[in-house]
Amino acid sequence: MSFQNFYETGFQVISSDNLNIMLQIRSDICKCIRKLIDEDEKNDECLINNLHEFQSFKNLSDSEFNEKRKLLIGMVNKNFNITDSIYKAFRNSIRELLGADILGQRLANITIQKPLDNYPTFAHRDSPPNSHYELVIWAPMTNAYKTKSMSVVPKEESKLLANSISYSNSMIEFTKNASEICHTPKVDFGQALLFHPSLYHLSHTNQENETRFSLNIRFKNLFSPFGLKDPGLFFSPIEISNVTKLAYEFEMIGVKDD
Repeated sequence: MSFQNFYETGFQVISSDNLNIMLQIRSDICKCIRKLIDEDEKNDECLINNLHEFQSFKNLSDSEFNEKRKLLIGMVNKNFNITDSIYKAFRNSIRELLGADILGQRLANITIQKPLDNYPTFAHRDSPPNSHYELVIWAPMTNAYKTKSMSVVPKEESKLLANSISYSNSMIEFTKNASEICHTPKVDFGQALLFHPSLYHLSHTNQENETRFSLNIRFKNLFSPFGLKDPGLFFSPIEISNVTKLAYEFEMIGVKDD
């Protein structure tokens, strides 16, 4: 796969190496959803797309909905290693860009937005405090399009926004400026939006008639700078090269000698 667009703009839509892995991820998440809301919808895609229509979610206040979301995130991360599965699904792309020694975010983030959700995400970037030497994988659990997708501000425009943020009167104004220059790619299930954490990104109010349900996970190389977040708390090893394993054995001999 060519990553020319990623180098030029800081983002690119990529396809999974194995769609079955993505189907299994969605199936695992849906097992947790069914347990949480006690619904018997058998079709995973239908369950997620229509999550806002099920009684257990439909009449919740915003704060109650957010509590359900937190419970779901906890259930998913407790029962399944989503980060490892996402890495396997997009391994070729991640290794092409980061190299062989890979760390992944310990806990997967899950975003759920009902149609006409009152809390779209303000324009922001992850780095700083995250390291500039990371990649973000944003993977929707159903087809994402228009306001159901994620919006990113390309590299050069993000640089200009970073210099202008102190002149904005509010985050609402800043987000409005970002939304005028952002790109909102269509990302089908089985694909992911790969983007650099220094890009500004945001979500719009979901005006589609389906629930917006996505994962976002960060990956980095073991030997690149970590930024301001504690690496031991935020990341865990995903794949370590044989050379690094061998080097670690000899470093441990040095520790014992001391």
